[in-house]
Amino acid sequence: MLLDCLDKCKTMNERVNASLKLEQFLPYRFNQLAERISCSLSTIYSSEFGISISEWRILAMLGQQPTMISTDISQRTKMDKAKVSRAVQRLEKLGYLLREKDIQDHRVSHLSLTDSGVELYNAIVPKALEWEGNFVGTLSAQEYRDLHNLLNKLDQQIKHCYQK
Repeated sequence: MLLDCLDKCKTMNERVNASLKLEQFLPYRFNQLAERISCSLSTIYSSEFGISISEWRILAMLGQQPTMISTDISQRTKMDKAKVSRAVQRLEKLGYLLREKDIQDHRVSHLSLTDSGVELYNAIVPKALEWEGNFVGTLSAQEYRDLHNLLNKLDQQIKHCYQK
C-alpha cells in the first residue's frame, strides 16, 4: 500500500508492486470525498433553492461569465451535453435562464441569467461560501493554500498524462 511505501520509495512510480488497499487508494478517496461533498451541497441547493447540482453549476458558470454556449459549459464543468441540456431546459422553464439563438449559426444558443437567475445566484453564493468555510475550517491558511497548490499540481498531471 502507498502509505507504507512512502518512506521506502524515492518516487511514487516505485510503488508499482505495492498492494492496494481501497481505503488508501487516492482516486477512491477523492471520489468518496466528492460524493459526500455533492450530497451535502445538493441538499442545500435542493431544499433551500429548488435546484440540482447540475443546475447550480450552470448558474455558477453564468454568474462568472454572463454569456456562454452549452458546449462551453459542458467542457468547463465536465458535465455531459445531455445533462447540461436538461439542466438548461429546467432553468429556462423556471425563469432563471435566457436562451437566445446565434444570429449567424441558428444551431447555437447563447445562454445568460435572467434577473431572477442573478438573484438566485446571489442568494446561493454566500451559502456555498459558508459551506466551504465550514468544510475547510480545520485547515490553517497555509494548509488551505497548500491544498489548492496540490490540487492544481494533480490537475496538471492528469491533463498531461491521461487526457486524449
